[in-house]
Amino acid sequence: MIISKHKLKNFLAEKITYNLLQASEKDVYSIIRYDGIKGFEQYNDEELYNLLKEIIPEFDLTECNKVDNNNFYLEIKNDHKNNINDIEVDIKRIIQMKMLA
Repeated sequence: MIISKHKLKNFLAEKITYNLLQASEKDVYSIIRYDGIKGFEQYNDEELYNLLKEIIPEFDLTECNKVDNNNFYLEIKNDHKNNINDIEVDIKRIIQMKMLA
């Protein structure tokens, strides 16, 4: 399974924007003051992949086996090989729905 880094960064930016717009003014101040908001261009590959798994828990069933300048290449973890077909179908649907391919 392939995930575009560019589309992942766009998805993460949309997600954080939505969350900020839903937050109270006090929460926004706290986020900016204590967490800071750095652009996703500054994140390394591991940080981006971990954010993906944090936001979409189904990706925790995957591992990144290759990365290039444009994409993450994922496969199902060995622990879940018994259900590989079902998991792949679910994750491919998520990728399509979130336009991450």
